[in-house]
Amino acid sequence: DRVPAEGCKLSICLAPISANMLSPRHVFRCLIKVPKTVDFFLRNYSVPVKQAKVTSTFVGALKGIVGDHNVSTTDAVREQHGHDESHHDVSLPDVVVFAESVDHVSQVAKLCNDNIVPLIPFGSGTGLEGGVNALVGGVCLDLSKMNQIVELNSEDFDCTVQPGVMRIALNTYLRDTGLWFPIDPG
Repeated sequence: DRVPAEGCKLSICLAPISANMLSPRHVFRCLIKVPKTVDFFLRNYSVPVKQAKVTSTFVGALKGIVGDHNVSTTDAVREQHGHDESHHDVSLPDVVVFAESVDHVSQVAKLCNDNIVPLIPFGSGTGLEGGVNALVGGVCLDLSKMNQIVELNSEDFDCTVQPGVMRIALNTYLRDTGLWFPIDPG
């Protein structure tokens, strides 16, 4: 039932600083065709689901997992987590949870799944597509406290990081190794 520890890490490929790289946007444009409207996905890939309401009992269960200090239902925090850098309007989650460990992520995901409550992961809020907007409410899972660089293997140009590691922090860490993380996925 639990996500393995490596489930909340991201293994990324690094490059020598002198490498000539294609723009990530160029690569993505070459590999996939994106439909122009969200309606395409809603019509073709959505299945009707009866979603549960977030209740005070559910919020209490979240607090039991991550602690009171890592759960917020205040309007300001919910608004901060209800949008990214896209043009879409703010869509507030019902509650924001700040995960500090893989165990937190696993238990919160299980609780949401068992109760049919949407779970929206939140990194830094710099996305451009509105992926963090909670269109139907639910739980926003903020991963920013999981910000450790787990392992660097410079021979293989590989680095394992937790999901809250920011690109600039990673490149600062890599500065003296001759490597860097060249892409800006935003």
